[in-house]
Amino acid sequence: MRGIVCALVTLTLALFGRPGQSSSDKAALEAKAKAFITQLAQGDAAGAIKRFGDPKKSEPSPESMTKGWGLVVLNNGAFERIADARFEKVETFGAERYRVVLLNCVFEHGKAAVRVRFDENGFVTGFHITKAG
Repeated sequence: MRGIVCALVTLTLALFGRPGQSSSDKAALEAKAKAFITQLAQGDAAGAIKRFGDPKKSEPSPESMTKGWGLVVLNNGAFERIADARFEKVETFGAERYRVVLLNCVFEHGKAAVRVRFDENGFVTGFHITKAG
């Protein structure tokens, strides 16, 4: 019986997020994700890095962020806009919980999906860009 209850709680959290995670919390994360990508697109890597949490952890350098975004632009053309944003899911890795926001972005040569991952305190922990179908 205890196993069934644990499974139901896990499924509920996976589908609906953690308790207390309101739509305003999700909207705030969506706004943070948009601001982060906008800073990168505008060449403000130093500002984007400030959105990462503890600087003692593996925070990227402004140079590596600029180089990485440059590769995105090289492959996709100039950044044009963020088409939409939505809270995607909660991911768990060991004891760590992350919240993921999906941004659908438009570039000169097509669309790309950008997933921005946040820790429980709302700091960016990373992002991943894939070509949209």
